[in-house]
Amino acid sequence: MSFAETIEDVRHYLHQNPELSGEEKETSTFLEEFLLEKFPDYKIQRASESYGFVATKTYGDGPHVAFRAELDGLPIQEENDFEYKSKIDGKSHTCGHDGHMSVLLSTLHKLEEQQPTVGTASFLFQPAEETGKGAEQILGDPELIDFHPDALIALHNVPGEPLGLVLSKPDTFACGSVGFRLYMEGKTAHAAHPEGAVNPLLFSKSILDEVMCLPEKTKGFSLATPIALHSGVDSFGVSPADATLLCTLRAALSSDLDWLMSEVRRMTRAIKEIHGIKAELSFKEYFPSTPNNHFHEDIANICANLNRPFEIMQEPFRWSEDFGHYAKRFKTHMFGLGSGLSTAPLHASTFDFPNDLIESGAEIFVEFYNRFLAK
Repeated sequence: MSFAETIEDVRHYLHQNPELSGEEKETSTFLEEFLLEKFPDYKIQRASESYGFVATKTYGDGPHVAFRAELDGLPIQEENDFEYKSKIDGKSHTCGHDGHMSVLLSTLHKLEEQQPTVGTASFLFQPAEETGKGAEQILGDPELIDFHPDALIALHNVPGEPLGLVLSKPDTFACGSVGFRLYMEGKTAHAAHPEGAVNPLLFSKSILDEVMCLPEKTKGFSLATPIALHSGVDSFGVSPADATLLCTLRAALSSDLDWLMSEVRRMTRAIKEIHGIKAELSFKEYFPSTPNNHFHEDIANICANLNRPFEIMQEPFRWSEDFGHYAKRFKTHMFGLGSGLSTAPLHASTFDFPNDLIESGAEIFVEFYNRFLAK
């Protein structure tokens, strides 16, 4: 069996056995054992506060180049019928992280075949990307304090784009996002005497209307999406005292996202002052925008050298990635890799990462290593 066939089998195994964010113990153990068996010269550094780890080998003097993939799946019931579909009810690899991990394994194999004489290569297997916690866990882990590459590269598959098309963009590659939960507690009363109540539903709409207008005031693209409004009980005789509003804020620029968050904080303070009620605000699943400020031209030139189709994105992706956290400390770049015009969308119950992308992604990663070391 060729190594390419072995990696496809590995991806199928990973696809069958998804684990959610923060629960990736078996995935991590499987990958570590595979690496130790196939590539014993690579040193494994395990995170102490998550299931992430880094595999590293120094080939010689020179810069340190790292590549990153994600370990976690999603809480989505898979609806495919092929042999290697998820064996875990309610969990699936419907974002393609099984494929991203496989790309890293293929990249490592190609480097070992090539046996560079210079540089250090690292392969970062990161947990909890889907919740936005994993990158920060890696950056703050005391066991990985020495992980400081000169370049950190990642890719994400992109359904709806031609298979193998490389998509890159200077500046922002993917938007930042955050969810907020605003809990309001007033005063209950009989529905026949609403004047004796302080019913948050009466001003929840005005709050939501104001939130929805905020994107018009930002410098770049931004978006506010209402998610839920919960209040009261199924009793027509009660004017409720509480309401909870959930929304997602999204922006191409982290500065705009920060401003949106500050405006929601301002609204929360105003609710307390004007209506004299309890108002508690919390933010969930913060993802900074993913900037590409260093290696866009390198990726374009690599694609030209490899005769790979390449396209400059006109707008950043609206979805978010926690890869942006790394850009605060390292030089980073993320590019997209088309996974087929007819491939189901990311997070769809029928999504499956195309095996053909494993080789494509690995070749670009290896070429980046060679190009960076030659500078």
